[in-house]
Amino acid sequence: MKWNRVSNIVSEMKLLALLIAFCIVLLAGLAWYETDSLGSEINQQLKQEELFLQDVQQELSSHVNLDSTLNDIAIHTSKFFLEFELVTLDPERGIENIQNHLAMLAQLKQTLHKMEREMGKKDLSELLENLIILQSVGDELAATTSTSDRFQLYRDNILLVTKIESYISERRHESLRYSYQMQLKVGELQQVVAQTRDRLTELVFRHSIAMGVAMFVGFVIAILFMRYVFSIFRERFELLENYAIDIGRGHYQKPPFSSKDFTGRLAVRMGLMSRTIRGAFDKLHQSREEVEELAYYDNLTGLENRLLFHENLENAVVLSRRYEERFALAYLDIDYFKEINDAHGHGVGDAVLVEISARLQQVLRQDDHTARLGGDEFAILFRCDNLDISELVERILLLLQEPIAMPEMSVKLSGSIGVAILGEDADNSTDLMRFADMALYKSKQSGRNTYHYFSEKLERKLFEKRKLLAELEAAIEGDQLELHYQPQHDMKSRKIVGVEALIRWPLPGGEYRYPDLFIPLAEEGELIFSLGEWIIKRACRDGRQLLDRAGPLTIAINLSSKQFKDPNLKEMIVHHCKQYQIPHHCIELEITESLLLSNINEAANMLGKLRMEGFNISLDDFGTGYSSNFYLKSIPVTGIKIDRLFTAGIPFEKKDTAIVETTIDLATRLDLKVIAEGVETEEQFNHLLGFGCEVAQGYLLNKPMPMSELIAQITETRKIREHNIQRITR
Repeated sequence: MKWNRVSNIVSEMKLLALLIAFCIVLLAGLAWYETDSLGSEINQQLKQEELFLQDVQQELSSHVNLDSTLNDIAIHTSKFFLEFELVTLDPERGIENIQNHLAMLAQLKQTLHKMEREMGKKDLSELLENLIILQSVGDELAATTSTSDRFQLYRDNILLVTKIESYISERRHESLRYSYQMQLKVGELQQVVAQTRDRLTELVFRHSIAMGVAMFVGFVIAILFMRYVFSIFRERFELLENYAIDIGRGHYQKPPFSSKDFTGRLAVRMGLMSRTIRGAFDKLHQSREEVEELAYYDNLTGLENRLLFHENLENAVVLSRRYEERFALAYLDIDYFKEINDAHGHGVGDAVLVEISARLQQVLRQDDHTARLGGDEFAILFRCDNLDISELVERILLLLQEPIAMPEMSVKLSGSIGVAILGEDADNSTDLMRFADMALYKSKQSGRNTYHYFSEKLERKLFEKRKLLAELEAAIEGDQLELHYQPQHDMKSRKIVGVEALIRWPLPGGEYRYPDLFIPLAEEGELIFSLGEWIIKRACRDGRQLLDRAGPLTIAINLSSKQFKDPNLKEMIVHHCKQYQIPHHCIELEITESLLLSNINEAANMLGKLRMEGFNISLDDFGTGYSSNFYLKSIPVTGIKIDRLFTAGIPFEKKDTAIVETTIDLATRLDLKVIAEGVETEEQFNHLLGFGCEVAQGYLLNKPMPMSELIAQITETRKIREHNIQRITR
């Protein structure tokens, strides 16, 4: 009975053990079911977070592309208006760069229009309209050759660049707001991740509690077995935790669990989620750095671009106003850089720009700002307290003159610099940049490879120059100029055999502006072409009257060296001669040696065509150039004009007298007509006649006069001659 009791007790203990085991299994099953449910929920939430991160990355990429496109639009718009201003200031400058910028802007406009449709941004329509207007301005500029019309077109549309830059600035602020929103979204993601971790911790905690209860109950049955099971689970969780941490850090190793293990899959996904979050943060930081790099720095040289430089310049203006700090702005332009690109290619040109940027950074201090504004144009902003500006600028020029070693060649450069002082010359960035550009223009006019400071005198000169150009253009269009004619006399009979057409610009009060004041100014731009055509047309019109009244005469017309760059020069002269029925042999075209020095082959080709048409060619100011005798052999001249510099020395200067006599003898042997300019005394006239000179021109014989006075004088001279003939006949 005792055994039965013991047996019953054992049976009851077994039943109790089975009941306890069943409870353990039940508790374990409940815990497992709860864990699996929570795991599925967390898995779904992780997928949603992955989709959310993809949306954030796609949206960030779209904004980066949009900001890059807008930055390119701002750069090419600024280059367009800068080139526009240069073309307006310098009519000789071509519009090829403007057309290139317009082509780039057209491509960017199409890209921007595509982004507008894809991103659904309706606020881009205003910028698209401004780009369309900008293209129409470029088309109108290409169709306009008048400097005044270009200047008016520039003033009418200067606000376009302000509008576009204002829009780009607003977009930059929008980008900052977008970055802030991304930070908020990432913060929200961090909160979600934290919540997920908390839930996972809660899951593990509940699971641990269930396992703890099971082990506590099973301790009564088999404490050693439960201790063994607990040790296995503890080791397993440590392995899973370490594996999840390794995946989050990007480390790869063989998993310590089966692919069917839910806890293992959960650990993998937690690690992948951690790695995804880390990757999102890294990409966001990298994208922000790339956007800043594209927006503020030049892609080729790594220097500041125009946008960042303007911001630094505005900061300098603020410092100058608050603390009276002195800053200097220097504009640097590489001399004849276009020729380097044309001769060696843009690859060499880019390498030269990179080397120049490196040299500038060697000379300047760390807190100075250096920017590439576009092409070969650089800007330097530096503090000038306790600094010799001239010494620094001269060091830059000397550094630029050092040859740049290239494969199989060496490139030599020079630069022109214009300097304006903030606080002295200007107190705002707009005027400071304009004044520095004026000083740069003065350096280029002075022969390049030099520098100039801005001054009020320089501003007045440039203003007066532009004003004079505008007035000259208006005078040409309004037919307000005049031609005066200085007779050329046969030295034996003193009869008028020709005239030289001389341009005069009449002023109120009976005074005149003489050609040495405005002809060089017109030659700097494109105005010389319209002025030259006006002179030829007027000389042909007056020549018709002169030939009708005085009979066969030669009409001498001076040609500018720049006119020979016009491929239609011959056709234009022939057209006006045909219009007024002027025989070609009555026209004598006078050229100077400066024309031949610029491009003798091109000039000789054009002069040959003119000579084949029957026009006479005369070499003016003979003897004052580099190799006058060489030109007599190389170009088809029919005559020479001895410069007044030599005529004035006759007969007292032996060298001048010998040069004139030798020149006349040489021309006679070459069968060339000789005209002596500047004959003012009878002694000069008699000596020239004795040397064999054919034609004389000077104040001794006649001063330049209007066509009406010339015709009146010829008519009076003819009457006197006829009267003398009649008296002799009687």
